[in-house]
Amino acid sequence: MFEGKVAVADVVLNRVEYEQFPDTVKDVIYQKNAFEPVQNGSFNEQASNEAVQAVETATSQWIFSREVVKKIGNHAFAI
Repeated sequence: MFEGKVAVADVVLNRVEYEQFPDTVKDVIYQKNAFEPVQNGSFNEQASNEAVQAVETATSQWIFSREVVKKIGNHAFAI
Protein backbone atom coordinates (compact mmCIF):
# COMPACT_ATOMS: atom_id res chain seq x y z
CA MET A 1 0.00 0.00 0.00
CA PHE A 2 1.36 3.40 -1.04
CA GLU A 3 0.39 5.16 2.19
CA GLY A 4 2.30 2.58 4.22
CA LYS A 5 5.42 3.13 2.14
CA VAL A 6 5.17 6.88 2.70
CA ALA A 7 4.79 6.25 6.43
CA VAL A 8 7.92 4.11 6.53
CA ALA A 9 9.87 6.76 4.61
CA ASP A 10 8.66 9.36 7.11
CA VAL A 11 9.76 7.18 10.03
CA VAL A 12 13.24 6.88 8.56
CA LEU A 13 13.51 10.63 7.96
CA ASN A 14 12.16 11.43 11.43
CA ARG A 15 14.68 9.09 13.03
CA VAL A 16 17.56 10.82 11.24
CA GLU A 17 16.45 14.07 12.90
CA TYR A 18 15.96 12.55 16.37
CA GLU A 19 19.07 12.44 18.57
CA GLN A 20 18.42 8.92 19.89
CA PHE A 21 18.87 7.43 16.40
CA PRO A 22 21.75 7.45 13.90
CA ASP A 23 22.36 10.63 11.88
CA THR A 24 22.12 9.25 8.34
CA VAL A 25 19.40 7.49 6.36
CA LYS A 26 21.74 4.57 5.70
CA ASP A 27 22.61 4.15 9.38
CA VAL A 28 18.94 4.35 10.41
CA ILE A 29 17.91 1.74 7.84
CA TYR A 30 20.70 -0.65 8.79
CA GLN A 31 20.29 -0.20 12.56
CA LYS A 32 20.02 -3.69 14.08
CA ASN A 33 16.45 -5.03 14.11
CA ALA A 34 14.99 -1.71 12.92
CA PHE A 35 13.35 -2.82 9.66
CA GLU A 36 12.29 -6.33 8.64
CA PRO A 37 13.15 -5.92 4.92
CA VAL A 38 16.78 -5.37 5.90
CA GLN A 39 16.71 -8.48 8.07
CA ASN A 40 15.11 -10.72 5.43
CA GLY A 41 17.17 -9.35 2.51
CA SER A 42 14.27 -7.99 0.46
CA PHE A 43 15.66 -4.48 1.01
CA ASN A 44 18.40 -5.29 -1.50
CA GLU A 45 15.91 -5.84 -4.33
CA GLN A 46 15.36 -3.05 -6.85
CA ALA A 47 12.87 -0.45 -5.59
CA SER A 48 9.52 -0.33 -7.36
CA ASN A 49 8.32 2.87 -8.98
CA GLU A 50 5.74 3.12 -6.19
CA ALA A 51 8.46 2.89 -3.52
CA VAL A 52 10.45 5.66 -5.19
CA GLN A 53 7.34 7.83 -5.42
CA ALA A 54 6.59 7.18 -1.72
CA VAL A 55 10.03 8.46 -0.72
CA GLU A 56 9.59 11.53 -2.90
CA THR A 57 6.16 12.13 -1.35
CA ALA A 58 7.56 11.76 2.17
CA THR A 59 10.04 14.52 1.46
CA SER A 60 7.43 16.85 -0.02
CA GLN A 61 4.97 19.23 1.61
CA TRP A 62 2.10 16.81 0.80
CA ILE A 63 2.64 14.91 4.04
CA PHE A 64 1.98 18.06 6.08
CA SER A 65 -1.52 18.31 4.62
CA ARG A 66 -2.56 14.98 6.18
CA GLU A 67 -4.48 14.56 9.45
CA VAL A 68 -2.28 13.42 12.31
CA VAL A 69 -3.95 10.44 13.98
CA LYS A 70 -1.26 9.37 16.44
CA LYS A 71 1.96 10.70 17.92
CA ILE A 72 4.65 8.55 19.48
CA GLY A 73 7.49 10.63 20.81
CA ASN A 74 8.54 12.94 17.99
CA HIS A 75 6.91 10.73 15.34
CA ALA A 76 3.56 11.81 13.92
CA PHE A 77 1.45 9.31 11.96
CA ALA A 78 -1.05 10.81 9.55
CA ILE A 79 -3.69 9.64 7.11
